[in-house]
Amino acid sequence: QRRARRGGMLRLLLALCCVGAAAARYMLIIDAGSSGSRLRIFNASNAPGSRAVSAVQPRAPDERSFGTEPGLSAFENYPAGAGASLGGLIEAAKAYIPAEERGSSKLWVKATAGMRGLSQQQLDGIFASVRRYLQDPRRSPFEFASVSVLGGEEEAVFAFLGINSLLASEGRDEGDPVGVLDMGGASLQVAYKPSSNILDGEFHFYMKDERQSVYARSFPQFGLDQALRRAIRAAARSADAAAGHADFPCFQRGVQETVRVDGRDVNITGSGDNAGCAALARQLLHKEYECLLPPCPFMGVHMPPLTGRERFYAVSNFFYVPNGLGLMGWDERRAIRPSALRRAAEAFCQRTPASGGPPVGTTQPAKYLRKFCFGGHYVWQVLTALGFPGDGDRITSVRELRHNVADWTLGAVLYETQEMPRQRQVVAAAPAALPAAAVAPPRMIGAPVE
Repeated sequence: QRRARRGGMLRLLLALCCVGAAAARYMLIIDAGSSGSRLRIFNASNAPGSRAVSAVQPRAPDERSFGTEPGLSAFENYPAGAGASLGGLIEAAKAYIPAEERGSSKLWVKATAGMRGLSQQQLDGIFASVRRYLQDPRRSPFEFASVSVLGGEEEAVFAFLGINSLLASEGRDEGDPVGVLDMGGASLQVAYKPSSNILDGEFHFYMKDERQSVYARSFPQFGLDQALRRAIRAAARSADAAAGHADFPCFQRGVQETVRVDGRDVNITGSGDNAGCAALARQLLHKEYECLLPPCPFMGVHMPPLTGRERFYAVSNFFYVPNGLGLMGWDERRAIRPSALRRAAEAFCQRTPASGGPPVGTTQPAKYLRKFCFGGHYVWQVLTALGFPGDGDRITSVRELRHNVADWTLGAVLYETQEMPRQRQVVAAAPAALPAAAVAPPRMIGAPVE
């Protein structure tokens, strides 16, 4: 029965997402991430009976114009400039949406983990600037819908919906939806449909009037950039305050940076120490926290156990790190074994910046190479803690599916425009021994908190 429900979920996903839209209306999402903002354009068919949603792909010369740096969170002390920072993305969108359809094309700005750490006052200032800019028809011809911060679990579920929809549109008929691992710059998301009961972290959503549920969890500060900052701070705090320098095991030998920690400047020097880096990455997971509802992969947070049969798709830094270490090409979709990731990280950490260019196979800019010694060890430790065996091949790393970026944005569009409404009445019957007010209804994505 459980397997039949899973198969039903995939059929629903296929009904929601397919390709080949006829008369299209356009939808835009600005993904306001921790390191920058990225434009995504989708069109949805208006043909009778069609639910087609497909991505609009930028031409190669325009790809850079679909992203901008820094992210909105960089305007925490100068919120007035936040709105104008998105101007280049609006200009890029105009080249792909006909003038007569711009006024009816909805635009959402959805911020992720980089904005979750700001104060409410900082958020209010940044969002007010974004609204003023995008509601001004002289600056943006599109129908501005909203600017908001996605909850971490929403981000996880949207990634689950979007990626499984794309796989369903490929004709995937294995019966079970895949789980999704998504490591951004600031947070880590996990979403999947376990074979056992979901005792904590269960999220419900509707598709075609059928309620579905998955385990979904977000871990703030567990994204690659924030984890690297945490690791550097830990190394700097262990340094002699008078000396003002510290060895950092997760940079290649010869790499140097000056960081400000606790009001003092500390010179960080890479040592390329694999054992030390693995220990530091493992320390960041806080596996020592008390686990009150086992199993707990890290931070004392429960996650339903993996059986070894589940398949996962891993995106964002779960792709960029293996690519940066030379394990896969830019356009590849490949199963990544945690043990292979560990070996590649150890080999990379032993190199020096002067010993040659990036690993064979990577096409990433040189400015990102500093991350990959730490990144390889950190991703390996995360996968191990989650319960994936070192020689397992159940994790597929991917950047794009069907020419769609593999992330949460398609899932957000499906949620906003298809049959996953913002509010739905849910009546939970109370046990006779308890008053009705003591029984909380299942938590719905987008439902208001009372």
